Amino acid sequence: MKTLTLGALLILCLSSIAYGQRPQLSPEQIERWKERLENQRANQIEATESEIVYGKHERNRLDLWKAKSKTPTPVLVYFHGGGFKFGDKDMIHAHIRIRDYLDSGASCISVNYPFLQHTGNDYEEIFRHCDDALDFILEHADEWNIDPKRISFAGASAGAAISQRIAFSTRKVHSLVAFNQPMMTERMIIPHIKRGGPPTFIYHENSTDDRMHPPECAKMLKEACDKHGIECHLYGTGNNTIEKIPGRKSPEAAVLEFLLEKWK
Repeated sequence: MKTLTLGALLILCLSSIAYGQRPQLSPEQIERWKERLENQRANQIEATESEIVYGKHERNRLDLWKAKSKTPTPVLVYFHGGGFKFGDKDMIHAHIRIRDYLDSGASCISVNYPFLQHTGNDYEEIFRHCDDALDFILEHADEWNIDPKRISFAGASAGAAISQRIAFSTRKVHSLVAFNQPMMTERMIIPHIKRGGPPTFIYHENSTDDRMHPPECAKMLKEACDKHGIECHLYGTGNNTIEKIPGRKSPEAAVLEFLLEKWK
């Protein structure tokens, strides 16, 4: 098993460059990421199956953590960030405490996908690859003891955009979680939001100085969901014009609580 290190901070900086922006990590964000990554080291757990091939491209790979259950389980499918040019499925540990999900009877999957340099800068092809991953998961739902009606998506930054693009374009995704809403929201996500979309939880920790993930993008998504009657919860740090999560809950705990409620 790979060990997640503070090298994930480098991925954040690289993704800034990938978007054509200067890295915009505030001291608060850096400390938050250090704390998160250190905490996640203790919560990492070996995947039930790793490097599962879901397509022909070398990056069509996913890892599965299978919950022990006699009945089909819900599953959280995670797409990593990195500006569509960097990143890896191991980054799930930065946002998702897999052990907590398994203990709650939910399975987890983390997906790799081709980057822009592999698709001739075609974002749509990346979305198609990730949609293929969803179809592959559905095809193996019985084998992996997954409930096909309780498949939830999550992602950070570029992964958030991928999760939303697929979730708002299909009825196959049960619920949706986004971390760090990216600047492409208005162009790539908003046009696909329509009534009947999945319940959504957004946690946006980026500062008002972050041009790659401006808080306005998270607010824009929330407004679009509200307009179309989609349940949407938006929380931030309290210092980035978005209110904190109530009750002093961590983002990880609040996300799991949201999903468990939706999976009932």
